[in-house]
Amino acid sequence: MSRLSANEAAQLLGVSVPTLYAYVSRGLLQSRADGASKRRYYDANEVRLLARRRADAKRAGNVAERTLDWGVPVLESRITQVADGKLSYRGRDAIALATTATLEEAAALLWERPLTRVQAAPFVARSFDAARWRGWLDLWRDRPPLERALALLPVAAPATLSEAGRSSPSIADAAPFDASPGMPASAPDIDADVDAALPRRDAQLDEAATLLRLATAALAASTPSAEPAHRQLAAAWRVNDPRDVDLLRIALVLCADHELNPSTFTVRCIASTGAPLFGAIAGGLAALSGPRHGGETLRVAALLDGAARARDLNRYVAAQIASYAHEPDARTQLPGFGHPLYPDGDPRATLLIDALIEALAARSAARPALDGTLALAEAVQAALGEKPTIDFALAALERTLALPAGAASTLFAAGRVAGWIAHALEQRADGKLIRPRARYVGVDHAA
Repeated sequence: MSRLSANEAAQLLGVSVPTLYAYVSRGLLQSRADGASKRRYYDANEVRLLARRRADAKRAGNVAERTLDWGVPVLESRITQVADGKLSYRGRDAIALATTATLEEAAALLWERPLTRVQAAPFVARSFDAARWRGWLDLWRDRPPLERALALLPVAAPATLSEAGRSSPSIADAAPFDASPGMPASAPDIDADVDAALPRRDAQLDEAATLLRLATAALAASTPSAEPAHRQLAAAWRVNDPRDVDLLRIALVLCADHELNPSTFTVRCIASTGAPLFGAIAGGLAALSGPRHGGETLRVAALLDGAARARDLNRYVAAQIASYAHEPDARTQLPGFGHPLYPDGDPRATLLIDALIEALAARSAARPALDGTLALAEAVQAALGEKPTIDFALAALERTLALPAGAASTLFAAGRVAGWIAHALEQRADGKLIRPRARYVGVDHAA
């Protein structure tokens, strides 16, 4: 633990030492005694947290209306941090994690559950009605992935989970999935005290793992499986090259969470009411289905299609910039470029695009699509100074690997379900109802 003296803590907070002592007396900060010197010291992390809260409070007075639009934080979370151009899950570098981990390993980290328990969480294959699932799937197979998942999850999850509760399978009945390639054995600290031979049952974890598998299958229009998500998607999309399968794995982990965007906030609001976990996840899917959230990859795909047909790429880019300039609520000047939280470039996009280039380096058949994609990114950066976001990288992956239309949004959603579950569990544990207030700007009530 990093220690600060009273003077150092006061300086970090931008207050006087007497004000610091007042914070302690009001319970906003703790001081601790140093046994050797008998002086008081302050935990540096606690001081920094208080400093952030004070800064947020100052900003909130004038920009409260922006709290849901790239503004001040509206709640506290220990799940994901986006700061200084970096992304971390539970304090671990998410970009580094994506180079080796599966979505299931990322989920274990986000859910704060040992990987061995996530692997052993039963899908309840004996009680799952495959014929009923196929019937539901046939009704929605031709619909877009998000629409299909939004329709299937609310009907499949209650039925499957209720059957699971009645059958109560033992750990011996569970069919653990192979989550390789894995992280180093020493990586998941939360695994340290677990008896890998007999993981303890965790009803909440069983529910979470079942929902993750159901959502993946619904998005991919496939049968639920205990296989890792990237392999399920690869099988559904007939992706056979191991290098391409690995790209799907990387994409899923990069999409697992991203702090408090509209869909995640929706999930937390629903979870705070005490609603079932599947209801919160269905709410996240509904929010993600909007064209200005999960639909961003579709806009990027259209941009890539137009660029491929354009005779003059620079003129095409200029025309697109001009057309998007007329959208008053556009976050950026072009979809897929320039992320407000990453002024120096989205590290998720950097990793996925670099991995895509490496995977396709020796495959001449894929070079035209890849070269066209990279040329568009270079042209936009030259015109706007903006770098690609994860939405662009996902659309580029869909295009260069010739994946089914909507594959980019499927990867985003399938990965994000893991993060939504983490946020729902955290909100459940918090026990508070999220009840934002509105600022009334209408006509005053007549006296």
